Parts: sequence; structure tokens; C-alpha cells
Amino acid sequence: MYNVNDTVVYGSQGVCKVTSITEKNLNGEIKKYLVLKPVYDERNTIFVPLDNQLLYSRLHKVLSAEEVNRIIDDIPSEDFLWVENETERKDCYKKILSGGNRQEISRMIKTLRYHRIQQQKSGKKLHSSDERFLKEAEKLLYDEIAVVLNMKPDDVLPFIKQKLSLCH
Repeated sequence: MYNVNDTVVYGSQGVCKVTSITEKNLNGEIKKYLVLKPVYDERNTIFVPLDNQLLYSRLHKVLSAEEVNRIIDDIPSEDFLWVENETERKDCYKKILSGGNRQEISRMIKTLRYHRIQQQKSGKKLHSSDERFLKEAEKLLYDEIAVVLNMKPDDVLPFIKQKLSLCH
């Protein structure tokens, strides 16, 4: 169970603050909801029904600083996650993003950034769907890292690059 003021990650919405727990009457049935405000888009409000196991299962506590640093430290040794078949790759990346495993999201980012560089070397661009997956994965992971390490989202990638260059 989550409490008011908890910081959570909610599916592809990213990092949110639990602002309240409320009841709503829908068609004569009273249901309880967690009310979430995305940290970097406070114009939105998300209502997560407590009795909907699928939606509720998309909630995760934010990582600890130690977990964030471990994910960053593991980047150089991670295997690439490239799937040649475009349809299978899309399915794989959708599952990773919806699954919320930050280590897998990090592998996906590493893979897509590497593939983008390889494409640029041969005068090509990253496929538009891969570019969208990369942007979504980076937003999810970098926003969470920014919240955990108390920095701006735009400072996360330079921070990661600097941390990795100091390690090698």
C-alpha cells in the first residue's frame, strides 16, 4: 500500500507523487483511488483504482540512491538488447517499458544509443519507432534518477557520462 506523499513510478507516466487517497462514486459504486501527480507534469492527475490489480501493479517505489548508482555502474558490462526483427523488437521494448525493470530499461537505452551511433556512421538514422522507444525509456529512467539524486532531468545524462568516464 502506498501513502500520501510517497514518490512512486507509475507505468509509462513516470515519477509521480501520491497526493491523496480518495473515493469516487461511479454508477452507484464507491471505489477507492490513489491520486497521483506526475512530478514533471503537474497539469495531469492520475487516478489509480485500488481494486484494479493490473493498474495497481504498475506502481513501483522509486529506486534508492544505491540502486541508481548500481544501475549506472553496471552499464558498461550490460549486454546489448537488440532484436533484429522489427516487430519482435517493438514487442520486446514495449514489454520492457511497461514492466518497469529499470535495469532492463537501462540496457534498452544503451542498445538504442549504440545502434543510433552505428546508423549515423553509415549515414542512416535510427528507425522512428526505435527513436520513440529511446526517448520514452530515457524519460522514464532519467526522470526517476533526477528525483532520487535531487538533480534536474537534463543533468542526468551528463552525470552518467561523467560517472562512467571516471570509472574507465
